[in-house]
Amino acid sequence: MDLFLQQMFNGVMLGSTYSLVALGLTMVFGILHIPNFAHGHMYMLGAYVCYFLITLFGFPYWIAVAATALLLASGGVILEFLVYRPLRDAPVINPFIAALGALIILENTVIVLWGPEAHRIPVLSRWRESS
Repeated sequence: MDLFLQQMFNGVMLGSTYSLVALGLTMVFGILHIPNFAHGHMYMLGAYVCYFLITLFGFPYWIAVAATALLLASGGVILEFLVYRPLRDAPVINPFIAALGALIILENTVIVLWGPEAHRIPVLSRWRESS
């Protein structure tokens, strides 16, 4: 029964993550009429920034999550001002190319900063003690 409940929670969490990404993509495309291909990479960057804040600076988990949300929100605003806003009245293909360029830049920035291997955010200490 424990395994079943764990798999149910995992499924709900994964489905929630997918729905958040899809909602974000839909909102950006609905408002800006630009397909932001870098949207998923912003989520990836957020995960790495959170990892960095927890492991290197020793931030508590929830403070690191809040700080990451603020940092990525400001990063999204900067991305919109630098990449997407100048292309509002451009031909249709230009925002597609800019979105792919932003995707490649974000992906390679993460690879340069944290390497190509995956990292794990440490488990919360109170969960570790109870198991």
